[in-house]
Amino acid sequence: MQEKNLVELSKALNELYEQYNRRDYVSPDPLQFLYHYTSSENIELAGIVSSSFAFGNVKNIINFLDKIFYIISPPYDFIKNSSEKEILKTFKGMKYRFADDKEISSFFIALKRVYERYSSLYKMFMREYIKKKSILNATYFFLNKMRELSSNNIKTLIPSPSKGSACKRFFLFLRWMVRKDDVDLGVWKKIDKKDLIIPLDTHMFKIAKEMNFLKRNTPDLKAAIEITRNFKLISNNDPVKYDFVLTRFGIHPVINKIFKGGASWIIHYG
Repeated sequence: MQEKNLVELSKALNELYEQYNRRDYVSPDPLQFLYHYTSSENIELAGIVSSSFAFGNVKNIINFLDKIFYIISPPYDFIKNSSEKEILKTFKGMKYRFADDKEISSFFIALKRVYERYSSLYKMFMREYIKKKSILNATYFFLNKMRELSSNNIKTLIPSPSKGSACKRFFLFLRWMVRKDDVDLGVWKKIDKKDLIIPLDTHMFKIAKEMNFLKRNTPDLKAAIEITRNFKLISNNDPVKYDFVLTRFGIHPVINKIFKGGASWIIHYG
């Protein structure tokens, strides 16, 4: 992309960010459940739960998360005070798409074990982030440890970066935890937002193609890294800054009405 086009694109994206990167435009989105809490423990737990179930139709996601949070709210109290047997009993018979009650229970048991061993999700992630100075290595460690602590019963709710997964839901969780603005909560203070990787879904994949930010034809981890690298040409210190506003196309009714052509206007800058 030519420098002139980058300047024009940066201006357009910043205008979009200033106007629409607001909580007013969040719902419907799994992120809305995090706003119910103020403590970092409740926010990070609400975040990992909401992001992990963020696959499928957005209406179905919100309906299922409504049921989950009705049961577990506030999540820190639920994780701290429920025994593993009680967790198994709580989710018996519950299912969401490919995740059955065994996997859902194992997911919450793994969270309980994280808190017993590390005292928070943040501290578990930071252990590897500090050691390796790499958000990718910390991501591998965190996801593998979650799977290990679930007795390897999590197949759907935790991605497998070693298999090439774009880890969209986990990178979405990291965006919520690390960035701080009107939309993202930024409760994980010691992780640099410049290290974040774009949460790559079908919406962002299409937009990145239109912007000439992506050559790969597979929406995998390598594609997410390539897109992030190109966003750094515009916002080096905050490459996922525009993720929220760009992925509102096709989701939020007000933005859909204003931009009837979706995000296709971006192709002008490619």
